[in-house]
Amino acid sequence: MKKILSGIMLLILSSSITNRLQAQNISISQEGITPKYTLAVQPFVLSNGGLRLDFERQLHHPHHWLQLGITGYHLPEISAEEDRVHFAGYDNEIKGLKGVGIHGSYKLFLPSTWESFYTMGNLSYTFQQVKYMDTGYHSFIDDGMKYYEYSTIMQSQKFNRMGINAFIGFQSPLIKNIFLDFYAGIGYAVSLYDKNKKHFDTSILDYGHNGITIGGGVRIGVAFGK
Repeated sequence: MKKILSGIMLLILSSSITNRLQAQNISISQEGITPKYTLAVQPFVLSNGGLRLDFERQLHHPHHWLQLGITGYHLPEISAEEDRVHFAGYDNEIKGLKGVGIHGSYKLFLPSTWESFYTMGNLSYTFQQVKYMDTGYHSFIDDGMKYYEYSTIMQSQKFNRMGINAFIGFQSPLIKNIFLDFYAGIGYAVSLYDKNKKHFDTSILDYGHNGITIGGGVRIGVAFGK
């Protein structure tokens, strides 16, 4: 009887140890499958003089991520006679652009079979300096005297833009660790600028627009840190 009881106890103990090891192996395997970081760019932003780089870190669960991003803006100054085509539909009045933007986002992938879909909340700040042609006074020297002339000249307007956004998106692997990401959403923006200069607020996409905004993009990136 003692031998039988000892055998049963040994079997229970072995089963318990085996289950723990299997659970540990599954946990380790899942951690190995799930990347910890991603790095991505948005190629279409280049057509508007921007270059955006996003870095993401997995938080306490594979469905929860933190995204930090930076965008640089630069369009070389062109002459008054030249025009420039913009992907987002900005008018041809823009003769030069420089600036920088930063943003932070919380990203939540949906569970079960929809885990490629996600929702994302976003806060952003952007500074942009736009060059354009407009009428105004400019000074010149003639025979040692300083004069002012009213004519069409190159002007500059600075925008400080803050926004809050909500997005839905779909992220899917392409090959190995390379992924493609589509997202779109709605938000609200406040843009601060010199009211005495051109506002650039003729559409929802303009630099000086205040109020409801729409946004979206396409990202391509790499996942790493398994």
